[in-house]
Amino acid sequence: DGRYLYINRGYEEMNHLPAAQAVGKTPHGLYPEDLANAIQAQDAWVMHSKAALVEEAHLNSLNDRTHRMVKFPVLNAAGEISGIGAVFVDVTDYKGAERRAVDSTNQLRLITDHLPAATEYLDPQLVIQFSNPAAAQLRGRRSSELVGMFSEQAMTGAVWKSLEPYFRLALDGATQTLSAELPYPAIGKRNVEVSLIPKLDGARRVLGIVSLTAQ
Repeated sequence: DGRYLYINRGYEEMNHLPAAQAVGKTPHGLYPEDLANAIQAQDAWVMHSKAALVEEAHLNSLNDRTHRMVKFPVLNAAGEISGIGAVFVDVTDYKGAERRAVDSTNQLRLITDHLPAATEYLDPQLVIQFSNPAAAQLRGRRSSELVGMFSEQAMTGAVWKSLEPYFRLALDGATQTLSAELPYPAIGKRNVEVSLIPKLDGARRVLGIVSLTAQ
């Protein structure tokens, strides 16, 4: 019937709600009507679909934290739903870092589109987020083709073999520079200087890598 059977300390702190006050009550006994109705609608969806529900939301009007909620059916031995579980993960810092990375990418694109150096921005998984015209020419592809590709996929095997150790060090937060003769499919072998510059947040976590290749 939608009553809370158990809440942990994290949920207590998130909602400033002692477990003793919540256990045994329904959402309408604890929250404003609009929020209680939304919770019941989520629960009804999970009950009907027997599937997990994932949403992001501000759960507490007293702060601006964003949480990722996962609600899932709890099944008994007969495969029938005996309850609903919920996990809430605070993703505020992650979302903020994600927004800053997007803003930085857009700003960097405006600056680098007309630079002669091949310039790319990669996320922490080394997926290309943008590639300027000089980089596209170096790769022998269109910029639109490169975006979304793993850096390894965008390079010849020989180039990736030379650069991979430097990418790994850049992911640890250290700027890397390599001068070498490397083969490129569109233009052949070139003497290049490759700089890999990690973009860090306030906690020195790597948000992405700026790759500059000058011939």
